[in-house]
Amino acid sequence: MLTLALGLEAEGDLLKIARKTKTTFNDILIGDPKDLLRTANIFVRIIHEELSRPGTGHVYPSATGSGMHQASSPGEPPASDTEDLKNSIIAGLFGSGRTLFAGVSIDSSVTSKKKWESLEFGSKFMEPRPFIRPALRMGKQEMTQTYIKNSRKRIRRILRERRRSR
Repeated sequence: MLTLALGLEAEGDLLKIARKTKTTFNDILIGDPKDLLRTANIFVRIIHEELSRPGTGHVYPSATGSGMHQASSPGEPPASDTEDLKNSIIAGLFGSGRTLFAGVSIDSSVTSKKKWESLEFGSKFMEPRPFIRPALRMGKQEMTQTYIKNSRKRIRRILRERRRSR
């Protein structure tokens, strides 16, 4: 199973929030695993949207025997014929304890590493059909803003609990 860890550029904003509220940075970053998973699910949704776009390339008989399939053109995300690639991409939490992080996995039992790498980066037989890098570019702002918004909510909750416990 391949894991792509999400790297968010929200740390600067979160550090400012931590200073203002006198909350430790660890409280924010460790936080609720649900927030991390929500962020990863945004990335998966965008990848799935990319993989749902129709192709504009060659038309040929479908591998599934269900009629004709129109492939993607070079530079477009892969046009799905079997949905295997799309169904193999899931969000999850990885690691343990204080090193928990969110990521997106491509299940190699469904789609081989060689297949998705050839699609994303191309091969000597095929031009690239990128779908991960464009999805990351498209979703970066939404993922970052979602993580910041949920972190702010968590900070407010932590502060309320601390006030009540005094």
